[in-house]
Amino acid sequence: MLSKRSPDVTPNAGELTRKERWLALGYGGATVWLTGLPAAGKSTIGAGVEKRLVARGRPSYLLDGDTLRHGLNGDLGFSRPARSEERSPAADMSQACSPMTSLHLAPS
Repeated sequence: MLSKRSPDVTPNAGELTRKERWLALGYGGATVWLTGLPAAGKSTIGAGVEKRLVARGRPSYLLDGDTLRHGLNGDLGFSRPARSEERSPAADMSQACSPMTSLHLAPS
């Protein structure tokens, strides 16, 4: 579920179901959440996995926390509460994109 909801907005479901999209394209999507200590290599591993998947013809995208700090999370610091809050937009993006036929890698 998305972490925050706007009470007066209804999400647009689109014309295709997840199953219809996946059947038409021949494969489904997923999110892989990489966890670990800061500077443990999560982003490096994620970037390597992304590169290999794309080379094999599988759409994928790296949702890196440092990249999100240049946009969605630009107002967050590096305190423990801020790091916890940082995961919320990444989780929302992963959930919103999960019906797509791509693999999302989210180091946090």
